Amino acid sequence: MKKLIILTAILAGAHSLVFAQNVGIGTATPQQKLHIKGPARIDPIGASGDAVVNLYSGTVNDFGFINFYNQLSAITPSAMLGYNGLSNYSFWANGSSGVYLTTAGLGISNAAPLTKLHITGGQDAGFGVNQNGSLMLGLVNAGNLILDANEIMARSNGRKADLYLQNDSGNVMMCFNNEGIVHVGSSIGVGTISPAAKLHIVGGLDASLTSNGYMVMGNTTGANLVIDNNEIMARSNGDNAKLFLQADGGETEIGNGAGTFRFTEAGKLQQPSVTGTANLLPVAYGKVGSDGSRRSGTFFTSLKEGTGRYRITLLNENNMLNEEDQFTIMVTAYGFGEVFVSARISNATSFLVDVSEFKVSYVNNSFADACLPCSYSLGSLITSVPTGIAKDSGFSFMVYKN
Repeated sequence: MKKLIILTAILAGAHSLVFAQNVGIGTATPQQKLHIKGPARIDPIGASGDAVVNLYSGTVNDFGFINFYNQLSAITPSAMLGYNGLSNYSFWANGSSGVYLTTAGLGISNAAPLTKLHITGGQDAGFGVNQNGSLMLGLVNAGNLILDANEIMARSNGRKADLYLQNDSGNVMMCFNNEGIVHVGSSIGVGTISPAAKLHIVGGLDASLTSNGYMVMGNTTGANLVIDNNEIMARSNGDNAKLFLQADGGETEIGNGAGTFRFTEAGKLQQPSVTGTANLLPVAYGKVGSDGSRRSGTFFTSLKEGTGRYRITLLNENNMLNEEDQFTIMVTAYGFGEVFVSARISNATSFLVDVSEFKVSYVNNSFADACLPCSYSLGSLITSVPTGIAKDSGFSFMVYKN
């Protein structure tokens, strides 16, 4: 009888009530086997040790949860923390599972994390209200760093911000298949961890129409420039293209000292240390057949106007007649026979080439109507001065402009 009185007194002092096999602490109407109204505390048995709450499920296929309700009248929990046989430990919020803790790691929106922290889902990294990535470090209205599946972005209250990598630490190394990019101080190395210049590239291919050297600028399907360790090549979709140097700039110098060559803005090639301002670059050169056809060369067209007469039109000149004293034209005939070749500027864009054969008349019964330099006897008598007779002949030419 005394024991029953003591137990009743203890329960009354703790504001507890046993009601229909439910125990209430702080409430007279317990709704569960144990119903506590107010904070609860669990201490270890002794002065030290573990404070433990054990949850047991009926079988290995049953789960154990701690449910969280956001109001007294709620029927469905707003969040749950518990054991899930498929993903070990999980946390549910608003009716859907979001966080999973397994022996492999912590998964966020991922029931089977493959690493210590594995996040799937989220938003795109950007600057919009709903562009906060999958992970954010910092306050959204201040400086913050966001990450999604393929972006790392620094922001400042929704605006662009600088992204710092190893700013107060060592080098930055980015590798792929054991070949990478390293940032050492103010230099960048590609294929080397010890860059010797601001940009140092090691490895690559030969620069050609089909291989892309060490560096490509431009789309390979359009105009592009390819560079290797000893070539600079302009290409156009896999074909040859012009390489421009200082096209919209000043003069270009190649070499040093006595070996210096200078391309002037007027299109001249000079060797300043040797020839002063003399022009060493022909404005046109080529080879023309006896029929007037262009056989080879650059920057000209050719036309046969008559027997022994040919017109050469220069593509890049338009004031030859007024600048006649600036041009030097050299012509050499080729083919059979002894011929004389002359050239003279004809108009603003072209010059004429005349080819002639010298003939003389002389008296000799054995060699009548013969021509010099044919063999003749000591008795031959020349009866006229040499005359030029037009003759078709191929020739080569070169045009310089001072």
